[in-house]
Amino acid sequence: GHAPAGTPTLLASPGEEVVYRVLHPGGRARQRSFNTFGNGYDDLFPGFGFPNSALLAPGKALTAALLQPVAAGCYPWRDGPGMMFGGGVWGHLDVGQACLAGK
Repeated sequence: GHAPAGTPTLLASPGEEVVYRVLHPGGRARQRSFNTFGNGYDDLFPGFGFPNSALLAPGKALTAALLQPVAAGCYPWRDGPGMMFGGGVWGHLDVGQACLAGK
C-alpha cells in the first residue's frame, strides 16, 4: 500500500464541471505556471496561449475552467518549473476517489 502525499487534494465526482481558481502566492517576483495533466483548459480564451499551462506573476490570478466534465481518475496539477515541483508546489484532483484506490 501507499499513503497519500501531503499535498492539496481537490475532490470531484465523475461528470462534474471543474474550475480551478489560482493566484500567485506573492513574495518573489518570479513567474510561475499552473499545469494540469489529463484535463485541459484554455489560457485566456480558445486558441490563445499554451493550453493547460497559464503563466502567473505576483498579483495575477486565473480561472482555469476544464474543457470537459471530468471522468473518474487521479489527475495531478503542479507549478511548471522543476525546482518548484520538487519543493512541493503540486497536488491532485481526485475524481470519484480514484487516488485513494490507486487508479
